[in-house]
Amino acid sequence: MKKGISPIIASVILLTIVVVLAGIVYKFSNELLTSFSPPVNCKGVEFEAGIFQEADGKKTLEIMNKGNLNIEFSYLQIINEVTGNINNQEISISINSGDSNKQNLVFEIPIGSKIKIIPRIKNSEGKIYSCPEEFSKTFKSH
Repeated sequence: MKKGISPIIASVILLTIVVVLAGIVYKFSNELLTSFSPPVNCKGVEFEAGIFQEADGKKTLEIMNKGNLNIEFSYLQIINEVTGNINNQEISISINSGDSNKQNLVFEIPIGSKIKIIPRIKNSEGKIYSCPEEFSKTFKSH
């Protein structure tokens, strides 16, 4: 009598191979299709932003959406011009077209630092994408 792999073990191995191959094919085809998708259209994005110190000493970020698209912001990039360090601080602000919003900042911003804020918008499928660099705003903290 010859020894071999039982039919159950052979079936499990084949099924595992098929699932792994299907995952690999899905990953590569998804990346390929994403590379052909059109870039995010941020042409309607226009906003003003600034950081203000309140009477109680707290700093507040205020953003006014002047464009015709709803905008979301997820972080501030703080660039210390003395040391050259770049620090990303999380924020969570959503602003409808024509509205403004404020958020108290709970982190330190060194005086004279550059603040960069990059808008994000939803595409037609509802996925959120960052706008290209030219739509960001950079300003100095006081």
